[in-house]
Amino acid sequence: MKLHDEVRNQQVSVVRGQYGLSQPAFISEVVVGDIILIETGMRVPADCLLIEGQDITCDETIYNEGRPMVNAKQVSKGEEHHRENPDCFLLANSLVMTGSGRAVVCAVGKHTRFSSEFPTEQLGDDDSLTPLQERLEKLAGYIGKFGYLAGFLIFITMSIFLIFQIMFTDEELLSFSTALTLLRYFSIGVSIVIVAVPEGLPLAVSISMAFSVDVMKKDNLLVKKVEAPETLGYIREICTGKTATLTKNDMSVNQFYTAGRTFVNRERGLVDSGLPEIVIDLVKDCIILNCDARIEMSEDAKYSPEGNGTEVGMLKFLQENDIEVQDLLAKRHREGEHECSIPFGPIRKRQVEVIRPYKGCDYVRVVVKGAPEYVIQHCTKILSSDGETIELDESERQRVLNDEILEAFAKKGLRTILYAYKDMDSDHWEDLQAQNNNFAAESDRFIIERDLTFVAAFGLNDELREGVKESIEKLRSAFINTRMISGDNIHTAIACAIKAGIMQEGDENVPMRCMNGEEFRNAIGGVKLVRDNEGNEKYVVGDKKKFKQIAENLLVLARSTPEDKFALIVGLKDIGSQVAVTADGINDARALATAHVGFCMGISGCEVAKDSSDIIILDDNFNSVFRATQWGRNILDNIRKFIQFQLAVNVVCLIFVFIGGATLGNPPFSVIQLLWINMIMDTLAAISLATEPPHPKTMKLEKQKKTDKLILPVMWRNIIG
Repeated sequence: MKLHDEVRNQQVSVVRGQYGLSQPAFISEVVVGDIILIETGMRVPADCLLIEGQDITCDETIYNEGRPMVNAKQVSKGEEHHRENPDCFLLANSLVMTGSGRAVVCAVGKHTRFSSEFPTEQLGDDDSLTPLQERLEKLAGYIGKFGYLAGFLIFITMSIFLIFQIMFTDEELLSFSTALTLLRYFSIGVSIVIVAVPEGLPLAVSISMAFSVDVMKKDNLLVKKVEAPETLGYIREICTGKTATLTKNDMSVNQFYTAGRTFVNRERGLVDSGLPEIVIDLVKDCIILNCDARIEMSEDAKYSPEGNGTEVGMLKFLQENDIEVQDLLAKRHREGEHECSIPFGPIRKRQVEVIRPYKGCDYVRVVVKGAPEYVIQHCTKILSSDGETIELDESERQRVLNDEILEAFAKKGLRTILYAYKDMDSDHWEDLQAQNNNFAAESDRFIIERDLTFVAAFGLNDELREGVKESIEKLRSAFINTRMISGDNIHTAIACAIKAGIMQEGDENVPMRCMNGEEFRNAIGGVKLVRDNEGNEKYVVGDKKKFKQIAENLLVLARSTPEDKFALIVGLKDIGSQVAVTADGINDARALATAHVGFCMGISGCEVAKDSSDIIILDDNFNSVFRATQWGRNILDNIRKFIQFQLAVNVVCLIFVFIGGATLGNPPFSVIQLLWINMIMDTLAAISLATEPPHPKTMKLEKQKKTDKLILPVMWRNIIG
């Protein structure tokens, strides 16, 4: 299926029905008047009008003849302010780079601006040759030249034999029978050329590529670039994420800490915990007020949380406590007034939401959630066992962080998240706005995070996917190294890496085996852009010698940013490794584009990342990466089998014809027989050998190298022998 047709199978969240709940809908099912949810990283499915949102920017490069163009989008100020109205139109197939909100659909399908400017017939497939096809074209040229030479020599040899035969007999040289014999010899020479020229080689390559891509689709791998599978055959390094790739992304609260106590979660674990009502209400409010996940009505009429895996886990936690989260989220949207927000970022590791609980309320509530070691630094108060707010000094802050959260949660492999809040009266809030540029830019809002009250910390469990450990072991036996890059705490990342078999128990004590992103970034001196002697620009790591030392040991990179992932890939390429990477975030586009093969998650991955990737993993499963690598190696193996078979037949055929013509003057094969050999060799052999599935032992062979010749020494031995 063509990629632009595959887009029709993508889903967006549409607000429909009297309850105001969103529900998934295929892009092809979206109609004019639908209200869709706008999220960072998504592709706009239709021409829309923004009706709600903050800090939204869209990449509209596709409408600017390929030149970069990112436009800010804001809600219209109304007809009376038409001269100063901002751009509130979202164009189909543009990419949402930042922000979130809601928009109403104005035009769909062929009525969108995209369809009018880019008709379907212009979206043709790329017919350029892959690197392997280019190498095979050269090989076919050499074999063809050899075939022409062999056909000419065989014709000359048989002609000379005929002349000598006539000289020693009474036959006439210039006779009709001699002319017929020469014509037969010429036909045999032409047939030799036909047999020798590998017409079936392009067919074998095309069949092998098409067969592999089709089977990979059945293995939940959507190949975007046709050269990607063959490149996978040379991969030596795989840099993978943790959540949703190695794990199931089905999170559930395992333990939580609040009001000075740690609780092991169970059904109704919050409401039956004996905590004061004020603490329970604060926990509930913090989860609801700082939540981008949504509640959708499933096909069996159940309220199902959808969205970010961590937020979905927190909403499920409330549902387990018989809390009607769908009503609370609807109430927040219906009655609450959203003041401003600071979205979660890979460097800040936290998210801030400022909401007025109901219209006309005389205070605003600030709710912050994120990585505990980042959020707790902004907390000056904490809830006591009776629900009162008490001071949080530095020693108590470190004790709570290290003993109650990292030791109890992270070292058990749980994902940690902390919630904090503060209330501000309206006058104070308005003064802050006036003093900080009305919070127009994200950096103006950082002051909001000060003097927070610690509410609760949670440890969420995310089980490892089945078969992941076995896949990593098979990759290791195939000389492919797997490294894990995670945004989680280093203790959580280590625990997951040990479960997955990426590292062994005790490896965390090996120097540079596990590193934090900041430590790694400082050690290698970051990434810099240099220009080579030919004027080409490329990225390199600052300290290549130090990077080599780290690369020999590093298996886990925790609390990493997209820049750290990019630096690791640049460094591995710089030292000569063939690198594949899995990613899903909007900031991972550079890493995906830089790697030799970029895998993007089909479920959790955003459209920006998918555009930069080579292969989309439709089920977000690391096992699919292993299967893709299998098929990558299998493509070249199948091509080599066909080349070996064809050259062996060619050599045998030429030797027989040459010896027969030189000694007997009559080759053992007639023209019809030679053409039959050619047809069977070029078609049936191409179909059978090119569609051979990967053998389990294929991954255990010595790793393939791009510098290897197409015809290996062992193949020459088999051909000649």
